[in-house]
Amino acid sequence: MYPLEAALELVTLAQAAALRPEQWNDFARRLESQIGAWVWLNGVPGVSDGTVAPSLPDRSCGLYGGDPGFAQLREAVARDLAPGEVRRVDELLPSETLLQLRARYDAEHVRWSQSLVLRIGSEQPPAMLIALWPPSMRCRIQRATHELSLLATPLAHAFQTAARIQGLQELEAMWSGLRVVVDRLPVSVFLMQPVGRVLVTNAPADSLLRERDGLVMTPEGLRGSTFEGTLELRELLWESEDHAGGFAATLLPRGSGRAPLHALARSLRARARSMVVMLIRDPERTPELRTELLRRFYHLTPAEAELARVLAQGRDLHEAAEVLGVTRHTVRSRLQDLFSKTGTSRQAALVERLLLDVVLEPGDGATPRGFA
Repeated sequence: MYPLEAALELVTLAQAAALRPEQWNDFARRLESQIGAWVWLNGVPGVSDGTVAPSLPDRSCGLYGGDPGFAQLREAVARDLAPGEVRRVDELLPSETLLQLRARYDAEHVRWSQSLVLRIGSEQPPAMLIALWPPSMRCRIQRATHELSLLATPLAHAFQTAARIQGLQELEAMWSGLRVVVDRLPVSVFLMQPVGRVLVTNAPADSLLRERDGLVMTPEGLRGSTFEGTLELRELLWESEDHAGGFAATLLPRGSGRAPLHALARSLRARARSMVVMLIRDPERTPELRTELLRRFYHLTPAEAELARVLAQGRDLHEAAEVLGVTRHTVRSRLQDLFSKTGTSRQAALVERLLLDVVLEPGDGATPRGFA
């Protein structure tokens, strides 16, 4: 198998999420035999630095980050080399650095000054393929440059696909660790691509999707349950990329005629890829507060905690008095005590603070820190 065929095989394996470190090594071996040079790969996703063909002797040629000359080479590639471009090392490094590399490595291990560098893809920090000629090998710069140029496009595709898959795997692992927290949020959370493809969701989002009222999941991605809702959702995702540091907002209509969903979206950047976090709130649903939690956080009496729970449901003082079976004077008195203990001065601010505490519920009988 020639190096170009091997590179195309890497693309196929990456697309199937079956690209393993040893297959990069196998590709390096095939390329080495074709161009007559040692081959070293740096920055390949899912592979530790130092993936090489086995014939590269040891770490003494400065390729493993311990040599300042190699650090300068990496910076030069990021700054001066276009994706898919092949250049000689002596065209990228200043003469002083090159002289130091020659003094350290040319005679014993590798002719650094006649080595080639291929930049793979456009990511930062750059991924590189370096071809190194030891003194015992004939240096074929022109032939090797041609061979590496042919490999630039398929290697970039393999790199980008592998990086995307690795990123999704890391995201899923991180999300599984955070799930115990995000599932407690009183809003639906969607982490998705700007085109509408959903990557991960929390439990309220899963429940919302099962209703198929406002949002639906399709093979093409997330859509509104109505035509107007789909248009609003697309506009929201597009606008989110223009709101640097802020949220885009819209209302998503529901086919049932219920109150529209409140939607916020914000663009995120991860490994040079764009993602969107979208928060959905159902205005007809109010999270239930546990009075035990409120008592622990704010040292409330049972009566004060019960009033707080009723107010968090959106009831006014008159309705709260009826629900609790007390007079409005008693409710007003307890409300003042709630203001004092929670550090608020208005009923709206009190309810906002109480609802935020829903996500802090310890669960499983745990006690929040600082409370016995």
